[in-house]
Amino acid sequence: MKQVSNFANRLKEYMYSHNGMTYDALSKLTGENPQTLNRYALGQRIPKIDSAVNIALKLGVSPMWLQGFDEPEQISCGTTKFSDMKRSSSDESLLSDFHKLNRKGREAALGAVKGFTFVPEYTKSEAEDVV
Repeated sequence: MKQVSNFANRLKEYMYSHNGMTYDALSKLTGENPQTLNRYALGQRIPKIDSAVNIALKLGVSPMWLQGFDEPEQISCGTTKFSDMKRSSSDESLLSDFHKLNRKGREAALGAVKGFTFVPEYTKSEAEDVV
């Protein structure tokens, strides 16, 4: 995986490819302040990782793509876009708890989850991945 762009350029690319989307419209989709989004697009600010992932998921694009990596723009799981997938009640509960955390807590939680993905007994097999 190679970085070929950056968050600012990819955010502008997304907006342009969606009929010149305004910052107000983007704000309604992401829940972020329009002025903050403008600063991200101008490269004046770089979002924290949880904000960047949140923005990507709400837009239905790959967080890695939005960060400028040579990944496909759309997240897909088979033929279903990630943004169209139904969340279970445990998914919703996890997200709700995550959003109660402050920045430091979110960083710690993300690090812990990332660590679990390297432990075979905690990761899904391909057979379990079928919905």
